[in-house]
Amino acid sequence: MNAIIAIFILKGKADIWWEDVKKFRDIRTYDLSWHVFKRLFREKYLSERYYDSKAKEFYDLKMGSMTDKEYMAKFLELLRYVPYLTNEKAKVQRIFSGLSLEFRDRIEYDKMRSLEEVIVKLKHCYEQSKCKNESQQRWKGKDKGRGKR
Repeated sequence: MNAIIAIFILKGKADIWWEDVKKFRDIRTYDLSWHVFKRLFREKYLSERYYDSKAKEFYDLKMGSMTDKEYMAKFLELLRYVPYLTNEKAKVQRIFSGLSLEFRDRIEYDKMRSLEEVIVKLKHCYEQSKCKNESQQRWKGKDKGRGKR
């Protein structure tokens, strides 16, 4: 049933590809298992090059101007493309290498043993930083108001 739903939502080039696969492999849609469809789809659209590019994106990931939630979501999304990275310490080191200096310096990563600990600490630091920035903006606004009197 899942394969039928997936086939139903194919559009554009993917729909044309599926029609060709059905014809050349003599596949009847209603007899197709999800496992077989998934394998065929991955062979066509999720090549080794695709996985390599996602792994590179994972290793190149930097927090930059992302929020803590955006960075963590992107990190966890890309982590699945590096299944060989199983050691928790290596994951923690990788996530720290992408943090902006502001957060990397504030988080004591030598004590962090799991991604979950890092996520909690990063969230806490990010919230503190956000509150600090908002407070500074309010003070700047008050300071400008005094100069006009």
